[in-house]
Amino acid sequence: MLINHLTEIHKVSIKEFDMSFRNMEEFQLWRSKENREVDYACARSKKTSNGDQLIYYNCNRSDSYGFHSRCTKRGMKTGGTIRISGICPSRIVVRICGNGMVNVKFVETHVGHQNELRTKRLTKEDQMILVEQLHAGVTNERILQDARKINENQLERKNLITRGDLEYLIRKFNVNKRRNADDMVATALKIEEWNKDGKNYAFLFKRKGESHPDLLDTDFAVGYMNEIMEKKLKDFKRIICIDGTHGTNRMNYELTTILIKDEDNMGFPVAFLVSNRLDTLIQKVFFAALKEKLGHIIEAEYVMSDDDPK
Repeated sequence: MLINHLTEIHKVSIKEFDMSFRNMEEFQLWRSKENREVDYACARSKKTSNGDQLIYYNCNRSDSYGFHSRCTKRGMKTGGTIRISGICPSRIVVRICGNGMVNVKFVETHVGHQNELRTKRLTKEDQMILVEQLHAGVTNERILQDARKINENQLERKNLITRGDLEYLIRKFNVNKRRNADDMVATALKIEEWNKDGKNYAFLFKRKGESHPDLLDTDFAVGYMNEIMEKKLKDFKRIICIDGTHGTNRMNYELTTILIKDEDNMGFPVAFLVSNRLDTLIQKVFFAALKEKLGHIIEAEYVMSDDDPK
C-alpha cells in the first residue's frame, strides 16, 4: 500500500479521518469547504454487492495512468501539466448506504506536489456566477477584466480565469443556445427557465416595449438572485457594496452587482441588475423588487456605492 510505504520507508505523517454524514447534502457541504471541491476529481464509481454505492475522489494532481503523449507536434499547456510523475495519496472515498447515510474515509495529506493555485478548478459557486453573467450578455472581455480585481490582497482561483475557462463554461451550460431569433423573446424564455418551479431567481423583468408605472416603455431591466446568493446576503449583511460596470455587451447595457463580505473576507456577489441605463430611478425599482423578493429590509452597518460619476 502506498500509505504504508510513505509512513514506514519515508517517515511521512499521513492524516486520515473517518466521518459519517446523514445525507449527501451534508457531505457536499463538507466537501465544498477548504478546497475539497476543487482539489479532487471523481476517479470512478461502483455498486457493491449489498447495494451501497462507492465513489472515489482522487487528488487532481495524481498521474495514476502514467500516460505521456508520443505526439511530437502536441504542445505542452502553458505552465506545464498539473499532473505529477506519480500518485498523491490524498483521496476521498465515499460510501452511500441504502438508508441514505454517507460514510467517508478522507486521506488529507498531499505528497509530491505544492499547493499551487493554477492547478485548482473553479468552485461550483464561481462557475454559476460566471454562467449567469454570460447568460446576461456580459462579454468575455469584461468578465476577464473584472476577474483581475483582487480583494484584500488575496489571490483566488477566480482571479486567474482565462478565455479557455469561459469557453468551457459556454459549452458545458449551452450559453450560446438561441431560444428565439428575437432577443426579447429569447430573454423571456430564459427568465421563464430561471423562474420555473417557483424559484423566482429573476425577481425583476421589464422588457422593452412593455409599460411600467415608473420606467419608460423603452427601458429594459433584469434583476437576478439565486438561492445561494440569497443565503449569503442574509448571513453576511454587515457590509454591502454596490458596483456598476458600464457597457457590458454589444447593446451597451449596464451591469450593477451587489456584493457582501463573506466568511473568508472576500467579496461575494449576491444580486445582479442588467439594464439599458443606470440612474436613481431604475435602481429604486431594482431595490424595491429585491426587498419584495427577500420579504424584509436588509439592515447593513455599512453600504459602499459605486464611485463612477456616470
